[in-house]
Amino acid sequence: MKIIYATDGFPASVAAGRLIAEVGDPDRVEITVVSVAPHGSRHLEHIPLQLDPIEARRQQSLEIAEAAVRTLESDGFKVKGESLEGDPSDEILGLIEAQGCGLTVLGSGSRSWLGNLLLGSVSTAVLHASPSSVLVVHSYQGGGAPRIVIGADGSDGAELATRNVIDFADPERCQVEVLSIIRPPEKSLQADDELPTSEVTGRVDDQTTTEARSGAEQLQVLLHDAGFHARARTALGHPSEQMLHEAQAEDVALIALGATGRGRARPPLMGSVSDQVVRLARATLVARRTLS
Repeated sequence: MKIIYATDGFPASVAAGRLIAEVGDPDRVEITVVSVAPHGSRHLEHIPLQLDPIEARRQQSLEIAEAAVRTLESDGFKVKGESLEGDPSDEILGLIEAQGCGLTVLGSGSRSWLGNLLLGSVSTAVLHASPSSVLVVHSYQGGGAPRIVIGADGSDGAELATRNVIDFADPERCQVEVLSIIRPPEKSLQADDELPTSEVTGRVDDQTTTEARSGAEQLQVLLHDAGFHARARTALGHPSEQMLHEAQAEDVALIALGATGRGRARPPLMGSVSDQVVRLARATLVARRTLS
């Protein structure tokens, strides 16, 4: 699998590099490390950086890329480095298309409610516009056997997320869980002077439960055939809440989900499960069809 690892040297990007090193399979992954010297960037976080002379920014970008290459090479990966100049999101997206990479890994430093609403960040721009899968990393704890949780909803995106995990992760080191979340029936409740809320009503029928488990088990078979230790299970609740609950476990390295859409003109505030999870979970792989 061809991977782009975009780094600016800040903590979230360094955490993304650690995740690659501990989760990725050196025998199947080829990595291009890219660092971009911001020049003419439209992102607010780059305004202070662009006060430095461009020569200093170029040199810093080169040093960041070279350091990341050395680190990943020492972990046994096949790596090359790129130092670019311009608007970081545009440069990264251009490299994704030029190299036909199946996965882009990058850090995102802002996890606050306000920071995640200000969608001018490089990670958000790449996530929304990339023609292939993106792994956004806020932090990575590491240590122990990494656990990957794949969201199964019966969609093509869920299958693609599973295949991304197969292509990226090391089956000798990683454990995988396929989770199908069953959303129970709800009804809206609203008093005259209160905000609307909801409550669970009724029970989930046996057919829905069977279909959910079957979908998870089909993805489990794909993982077993690829040499992974994987298990399938179901949970009851709201999909985004349940996935975020799973993401809080210390041994969960990343959550893998299918995307619901893409494009540079896509509305900045989306209501999809993948968008909610990627904002708040430590690391989320959002799967999209790989460039041909």
